[in-house]
Amino acid sequence: MTKNISPSVSPFIIIVITFNIFLTSSNCTNTRSNKNVFHTFPDKHTLALWLFDESDYNYSTLCDASENYYDLRLMADGRMATGKYGNSLTMSGSTGHVVSYAGFAGKVVNNHIRKPDGEISGLWGPTEGPEQLLKALAEGIWTFEFWLKLDKISKTVTLLDMGQGYDPGFLLTLNDAGHLNIFSSYSGISAQIKTDPDVVMDQHWHHYAFAHNGSAFRFYLDGSEHSEIQMTPVDQQPLPDIQKPENREHEDRNFESMSFEERRKNRFNLTIGHVRAGGEIISGAIDEIRFSGISRYNKNFDPPASFSRKLGAYGATVSIPIVPTGPSPLFSDDKSEKPLQFGLRKYVFIDDRIIENASGVEIRMNQPTDRQKTDFKPEKSAWRPTIVDIDDQVYLYVPEGYDSEEGRTFLYTSKDGLHFSEHKNSPVIKDLPLYGTFYEDKNPNILPEEQYKLTSWIGNRGIHLFFSPDGIHWRRNETLILPLVSGGSAESYYDDQRGCYSLFIRRDSSFRTSTCPGGVRQCHFLYSNGSPAGASPGGSAG
Repeated sequence: MTKNISPSVSPFIIIVITFNIFLTSSNCTNTRSNKNVFHTFPDKHTLALWLFDESDYNYSTLCDASENYYDLRLMADGRMATGKYGNSLTMSGSTGHVVSYAGFAGKVVNNHIRKPDGEISGLWGPTEGPEQLLKALAEGIWTFEFWLKLDKISKTVTLLDMGQGYDPGFLLTLNDAGHLNIFSSYSGISAQIKTDPDVVMDQHWHHYAFAHNGSAFRFYLDGSEHSEIQMTPVDQQPLPDIQKPENREHEDRNFESMSFEERRKNRFNLTIGHVRAGGEIISGAIDEIRFSGISRYNKNFDPPASFSRKLGAYGATVSIPIVPTGPSPLFSDDKSEKPLQFGLRKYVFIDDRIIENASGVEIRMNQPTDRQKTDFKPEKSAWRPTIVDIDDQVYLYVPEGYDSEEGRTFLYTSKDGLHFSEHKNSPVIKDLPLYGTFYEDKNPNILPEEQYKLTSWIGNRGIHLFFSPDGIHWRRNETLILPLVSGGSAESYYDDQRGCYSLFIRRDSSFRTSTCPGGVRQCHFLYSNGSPAGASPGGSAG
């Protein structure tokens, strides 16, 4: 019989989450990395891609699956539900905000997430505008496409609205006669398109595509071109300042003292289902919005399949089974009394779990000897660095942490663990303040391009997963692992005994109060069968 031990209560809560990962081939890379490494990334012309495959959780980040990371924020009147492919963004007819453009990645936005009275305030934090997307619109060569399912409407409604503050920007509306109007002050065009209202509002999914090649403008509904388009030139506006933060830790642009309305007037905004200022929300659902820097369509076409690599886009391999490859767990869930099957395994006596009684036994830690100093000298502080053995070299990853002014992660290498030099590709990650752990994935079925992983909490973004084939070139997974704020590192590993991945985080400190903000949704996150209920598994599957 084993001895029962009751641990003392700690003020910190360690949460262990296990989840399965459907392996896919890699398909994206950070803009700062070698473009040839991840050959299955959405093509280089994809400037923004919102798949809406996140879980339905309070104020979750909605990831941009392109290399640009133009993330959105789920707001109180938005929901995630079954979509055309995976999940979709669903909207109701209430008045408010479905999504907002996410504040820049950094600690300042997270620190100001609540006012002293508990009111949520950081959701309208300062932003960093979508530079590549705006440049494409200004050059007049672009494609805007999405899947939409609409209920009947009684007046003009807004499908998408974006721009700096409330200045003229990019706007798409639809009226009850089935007329679409697309307006781009950056391209200097406005187009009214006649469609059949009985088709576009039949509560079924339809694919919309708007393509502009610099001179000709085309619209396709379910792959068929519509010729009834009335074009009108408009004054072309200069592009707004993208407002890239100079300091991701402290730069709040005086937002703390502003009202929500003042904040919206001083940031880049993107809304779906209503105008930027908020208002009546369209009733329906939208899925897989993609902006491209080319005119993709010049003739009729079959509507595209999903752009998610989870579903096989870009040549991705999907659903490679994960099976346990290690020995059976020594302590199983079977509570019946039976001998433990040690076999040839060693057991580290860090506790007395398997000892019923003992006398004359002392557990003593070996003391370190012959300590040698290294010549490692980080450029700034070494915020919980990680060591990984790659190709017989010591790879030392040194994030500046989520207090970082610039959000950089440096890489140093060493042959002997004593003499380090900064890698020529360092910093390997920029503009993302990280708080997590790098590791080699020991899953024997892992694809080569996903051999190395990083799980990390990113300021104002949630807990993310990154992949690398070589430990040097990194790219972010297309959706979140978890929409939580960990009060410490997010550490994961492949559990070969159970055939799954485990993630350790220290509590969620994001939006929890005694009641939910607005009382619209449960504040807790449910887990079912080892993965977040309603969420994607968090690995390569997205």
